[in-house]
Amino acid sequence: MKAKIKITKFNCGIAFEVLEMDERFRYTNTNAFKSYKCLKTGIIINSHYQSEFDNGDTVYLRGSERKRDNIVSFKSFLDNEGRDKYIKDLVESLKDWSENWSGWKTKSIPQKKEESNTLIIEV
Repeated sequence: MKAKIKITKFNCGIAFEVLEMDERFRYTNTNAFKSYKCLKTGIIINSHYQSEFDNGDTVYLRGSERKRDNIVSFKSFLDNEGRDKYIKDLVESLKDWSENWSGWKTKSIPQKKEESNTLIIEV
């Protein structure tokens, strides 16, 4: 497992929480860190300061500020169709990252668990 992430759907929005993450992907001030871009979706998986969405296509997982590891990130959408497409693309990007990021030595099999409006994925 590279990460365990909780995604909760709201009307025109999502909450994103990193529950667990492989430390090899964590940005530190001393490592030569490389982000990962999913070519199919265009979403970039990154780590820097804390878990958050930027205004573009980058999703930041846990970063150098460990005291911020439990921060929940939010993203708003104009409609639920856009939200659902983004979730689909995000899950695909995270699976792609978990299998292909240059920092991994072994591949893992992503698992997905669903419960009502909450989606927990292990990649």
